[in-house]
Amino acid sequence: MKYAQFVMGPAGCGKSTYCAIVQEHFKVALKRTCRVVNLDPAAENFAYDCYVDVRDLISVDDVMEELDYGPNGGLVYAMEYLSENMSWLEEQVSDALDDDYYIFDCPGQIELYSHLSVMREVVDMLQNEDFRVAGVYCIDVNFIEDGAKFLSGALTALTAMINLELPHINVLTKCDLLPEGADVERYIEGDSEAILSELRGSMHPRYRKLNEALGQVLEEYSLVSFVALNRDDEDSIELCLAHINHCIQYGENLEPEGAFDMPDDDMGYDVSASDSLSNDLPAMSRDIVSNEHATCAGALGLVEDEPVLHLRVRSAHPGQRDADCVNLAVMPFNTCNMIKARLKEQRRGLKAVRDNDIRLLHKGIELRGGYPVDYYLHSANAESPAELQYLIINHAAEKSKTAQARDIGLYTAHQVPTPQTLQDLVAVITDALQGGIKPSLTDDGTGATYMLRGASSPKPLAVFKPKDEEAFAPNNPRGYQGKENSVGLRPGILSTQQAAREVAAFLLDHKNYAGVPQTTLVHAKHEKFVNPDKSKVEWKVGAFQEFVNSCGTSGDFGMSVFSVSSVHRIGILDVRIINLDRNDGNLLVTESKRPRLIPIDHGLSLPDRLEVYTSDVVWMDWPQAKKPFAQAELDYIRSLEAEKDAKNIEMQLGIRRECLRLLEVTTKLLKFGADRGLTLHQIGQILYREDPDDGDGTHKPSVLEGIISRCVESALAAIGQSSGTASSTVESLDLLSSWRPEAKGLRRQVSGGGGQDHHPSPLPSPHIGPGRPPTEGTFTLLESGESDSFELSRAASPDGMGISMQLDGRPMSSGEQSGNEQIPTMDIESKEDSQDELAEARRRRRGTAGRYRHHLSVRPSAARVAAKEGSGSDASSGIFAIPGRGGFQWPSRLEKAFFRHLTVELCRYIDKHFPAAAETARAADEVS
Repeated sequence: MKYAQFVMGPAGCGKSTYCAIVQEHFKVALKRTCRVVNLDPAAENFAYDCYVDVRDLISVDDVMEELDYGPNGGLVYAMEYLSENMSWLEEQVSDALDDDYYIFDCPGQIELYSHLSVMREVVDMLQNEDFRVAGVYCIDVNFIEDGAKFLSGALTALTAMINLELPHINVLTKCDLLPEGADVERYIEGDSEAILSELRGSMHPRYRKLNEALGQVLEEYSLVSFVALNRDDEDSIELCLAHINHCIQYGENLEPEGAFDMPDDDMGYDVSASDSLSNDLPAMSRDIVSNEHATCAGALGLVEDEPVLHLRVRSAHPGQRDADCVNLAVMPFNTCNMIKARLKEQRRGLKAVRDNDIRLLHKGIELRGGYPVDYYLHSANAESPAELQYLIINHAAEKSKTAQARDIGLYTAHQVPTPQTLQDLVAVITDALQGGIKPSLTDDGTGATYMLRGASSPKPLAVFKPKDEEAFAPNNPRGYQGKENSVGLRPGILSTQQAAREVAAFLLDHKNYAGVPQTTLVHAKHEKFVNPDKSKVEWKVGAFQEFVNSCGTSGDFGMSVFSVSSVHRIGILDVRIINLDRNDGNLLVTESKRPRLIPIDHGLSLPDRLEVYTSDVVWMDWPQAKKPFAQAELDYIRSLEAEKDAKNIEMQLGIRRECLRLLEVTTKLLKFGADRGLTLHQIGQILYREDPDDGDGTHKPSVLEGIISRCVESALAAIGQSSGTASSTVESLDLLSSWRPEAKGLRRQVSGGGGQDHHPSPLPSPHIGPGRPPTEGTFTLLESGESDSFELSRAASPDGMGISMQLDGRPMSSGEQSGNEQIPTMDIESKEDSQDELAEARRRRRGTAGRYRHHLSVRPSAARVAAKEGSGSDASSGIFAIPGRGGFQWPSRLEKAFFRHLTVELCRYIDKHFPAAAETARAADEVS
C-alpha cells in the first residue's frame, strides 16, 4: 500500500512551504524519504526537492505563448491537457513501492475544485494505483482572523471536501507569523456561535441571517475544524502530521497491539488531576481520587456524577436522516475502538465491516482507534452531545468508499402503506448495502430478481424486483428486452407494470389471510443493478418483499398434504386478483406440523382481460377446491369491499382503471358464488377458460367473459350510447388469445391474429324510436328458452357466416340455433315517452347484432393513455375497451349501469346452472 497527501488551497496560502516542511520532517525526524510531486503548471520555483514536475509535460508559460491565453485560461487549459494525458502521470508514479510516501502540490485556482473534474480524475487514478490519499486543505491563518473570513474559508474547504470525497484535514498555515496575543482558538475549534456573535454587531441585517444559517449548518453537522501548523514548532508539525497519517493509516502496522499508549503532555493531551496523582498515595487510593467535590468528608471522596460523554453518531453519507443517528454514552477513558464496537451493535449493517475500515470524524478530524475519547472531546452532555460522523473505507475498492456510498440507496415510496416490520427490514438492508454487502441476481426467471441479505446473515432477508428489469422491459438482464408499456409475458399486463402488482397483491391480502409475504414499493440504486449508462448509477423503482424460508414448493409434495383451508385461502386471493400464473412453483411450503402454503410471484395479476385457463391455476385440479367454504371463510369473503380496494390501489399504485374494474367484477363473482353455496372449483369454472381439446388453435371464452360482454352492451344502451351493440364489444374482446397453454418454451406474446385487414360494415344505432321498427334481419331478438343462449348476427359478421354461442362460451348445435328465441332483458330508459305498446316493448329489448370470429385479425384503435399507469397498443383489446369511445375512460353513469346489470346476470346464471348449491346455501341460511 502506498500513501499520499493531496495538498490544496487558495493561491498564496503556503502550500509549497507546507510540502517543504513535511518533506524536511520526514528526512530529519523520521529518517524516511518523502517524494513531492508538483501538479501546478504555473509554479516558478520550489523550496522542496521535486520528484515529478508537471511542467515537464506542459507549462502555463508555453500555453500563454502559443495560444495567447491569459494566466487563468492557460492554467485551466494545462490542467485539462493533464487530464487527457493522465497516462503520463500514471507512468511517473508507477514505480512507487509499498510504504512509499508522496505529497502532491496542487494549483490553487478555485475552478479546479468547484466545477472542473480534473482533480477528481487525478485522485481516482491514484486510488486505482493502490494509493491511500488524504486531502489536506491549507488556509492562511491571517485569512480567518475575523468571522466573515472564517465562513468564507470554511466554505471553500467544504467545496474541496465534497467534490473530492477524501479523508480531509484543514490546516491553518503561517501560524508562526501571528502577532503575540492573537486569539484564533475559536476558529481552530470551529465555534460558530462565538463567531456569529462577533458578526451580529458589524454586519448588515440583510446578510446576518444568511451567515447565521451557514454557521448553524457548520455547527450542527460538525463539518469544519482546523489544525494549526507552526513551522517553528516541531510539536505542531508532529501533531498535524499525526492527524493526516491516521487518515491514511500510515505507520499503524508499527503500533503495538493491546492497550493504547497514553499520549504525552507535549502532544497536547490535557492531563487531569486524576492522571497526575501523587506517588505518595497508596495504589488503591490513586484509583478513586478526583478533583471533583466529594459527597462525604475525607481525603478519599467519591465523585457525585460519573463523567459521561454523550455522543451523537451519524453516517457521513449526505443522504442520511436524523432518525438514523445513533446516541451513545461513553466514559472519557473509553477508546475510539470501543465507540466503533458500540456503533456496530446498534447498526447491524456494520457488523461485517472491519474496525480498520470504519473512520470516526469530529469536526473533520479523525479519532484514532487507540486514544481515549476525551483526547478529542472535552465536554459533551446530554443536552449538547458531541457530533461524530463515520465513514466506511474499503481498501480493496478501486475508488473511495465515500464515492460508492453516493451510488447506494434504498427507501420506501411514501404513498404506499408499509408495515413497521418491513420498514425495519429496509433499514437493515440499507445498512448492509452501505457496508459492502452486494445484491445478487438469481439464476432463474425471465425478469430480474435480486437477493438482499443482511450484514450478519448468510441467507437472504429480502428480494428486490426492479420494474425496468422485468421481462420485455428496457433493461432486462436476460435478453428479453422491449419498450416500456409494451406487451409483456401475458396479454393484459404490460411490461414494467408487474412490480406494482406484486405490491397490490399484498395490500389486497387483508389480514394477511392468504399469507402473501410483506411487500412494498421502494426506490433503490446500486452498481450491481442494470445501469444502461455505465458511468452513472441510476435510481430504480421496484417491489421489495421479505424473503420466506421454505422447505420447497407445492410441486415437491403431494396435494393431499395441504389443508382445505390453506388451499381455499390461496384460491380466494387468486380469484380476486385474476392471477394468470398460479403454478406449483410459486406456492412455497413452510415447515410446520402441517405444511402451509405461501403464495409468491403475483406480477401476472390484475390484467385488463380474462385470458386465463384452468391449466394456469394449479389448485383447479386439487380436491380441496371442490370442498365447500367454511363459515370463517364465508365471513372473510363477505367482508371484502372491492370498490374501496380499487380506489385505494389506484391512489397508491396508479394501476389502470380497467384492471381494477375487473377486480371488482371477480370479487362480486366470488361473493355471489360463495353466498349461493358454490365451491372454489365451481367459481373457477365460471371465471376461467377451458383448455382447448383440439389443436386448431381456437380458444373459447369463459362464462364470465360472455356475461361481461352482454352487461357492457346493456349498460351502453341504458345510457344512450350509439355504439351499444353486441358487435362493438365482442369486436373489442380478444377471444382469440395469442397465448396458448400448450406452447413450449418462452416467446414474446403479442395480441392479434393474422395479417388480413378487417373492415367491418357500419352497424345500425341501437336506439329505436316510435314508428321506426328495427329493420328485419339487422337485430336478432332473444327471449328465454331452455338455455341462456344468444346468436351473434350473421349480417354483421365479415363473411356473412355468423356463429351462434351459448352463454358459457360453447358453440350451439344446429338444433339449438334459433333466430326467433327471445329473453327478457333489463329495462332501458327511453328518451321519449310513448303510449305505443309495441314501440315501448321494442325500446325495452336489447339488440344483439354482433360478430364473433375465431380469426379476428385487427384490433380496434389504441386506447387513450391511462392517467397514472401507462398503456400500450395491446391495451386496446382489453375486455372493457370501447372502440371509438375514449378507450377505458368510463363515465360514472356507465359504471353504475354496468354493475347493476352484472349483479343481475351473475345471480341469474348461478341460480340457473347451480341450483343444488343455491338450494343448499338457502337451507343453511334458514337453519342459521
